[in-house]
Amino acid sequence: MTSTLTIEDQEKFRNDISALKSTLIEVLEFSKDNLIMFDATTVENYAWYLLDIFARFRLNIEGLLNLMDSFYEDFRLKVCVNLILRAICSDILTALYLATFYDKEDPELVGLKNELDLLHSEFLKSIKQTIEEEHIFLDFFKTNQETTLEEKKEWFNKVATELLDENGKFKTKKKIRETTNPKIKLGLTDSGSFLTEIEKFNRIKDKGYGQFGFVFIGFKYYSQFQHFSQASKSLIENNPLRDTFFMSLTLDNMLMTVDIILQIARTPKKNSQKEIKTIREKLAKHFA
Repeated sequence: MTSTLTIEDQEKFRNDISALKSTLIEVLEFSKDNLIMFDATTVENYAWYLLDIFARFRLNIEGLLNLMDSFYEDFRLKVCVNLILRAICSDILTALYLATFYDKEDPELVGLKNELDLLHSEFLKSIKQTIEEEHIFLDFFKTNQETTLEEKKEWFNKVATELLDENGKFKTKKKIRETTNPKIKLGLTDSGSFLTEIEKFNRIKDKGYGQFGFVFIGFKYYSQFQHFSQASKSLIENNPLRDTFFMSLTLDNMLMTVDIILQIARTPKKNSQKEIKTIREKLAKHFA
């Protein structure tokens, strides 16, 4: 049974939604104004990939903004809102994780390049599986296919060639990180096929980004909306005030991450940090 909000909670929820909408509008405009300042041909030191994450933030912010009125009308739509917030938390963890590899011990950023390759390897593994499963699916329904499975595999091997070993298998974490300075990769684990969110978070903590402690908490909370369990229904129907509060914290952590990204990318805009600080302060004042 969906929670019935008290009059006081209804008023708080309405005010929270209003504050969050105002913040989202400000962040969206800030994102547009700042992203347009960069040119892929001039950004150095792999910072373009961090700006790609900033661009993902911008798109998810617009998605959230479009959902806010519906969220207010039916707070069970938190399931949609929180899945977007989960994606934002995941991108925050990735951005901060990559930021830890900007280290004076590695002026050529070999370690950062290797971690980018590791992330790309994970993506390509999923693509390979999709290609194979799609072919089987279409073949099952006797759908005419222009290319054979072997031709698709041959194309894939060309695309992924730098990340494959001499046997055509994906390189392991250890192999990809082989050229990383031992000091840079201290504490990293080479076990497992994928780089997990907890691995990213542990690295972030170890490198002094303790102020982002909420991000992993938020990611785990939002993940409850990604996966079904016997408690899913009650979680969706619970009082939404925790969700609006968590959303405020997620946006705050996202803005702090954007600040770091803009510093790494050497933004030409002089007042970006001041703008971020102003947005964060207004948001914090409402949820204090």
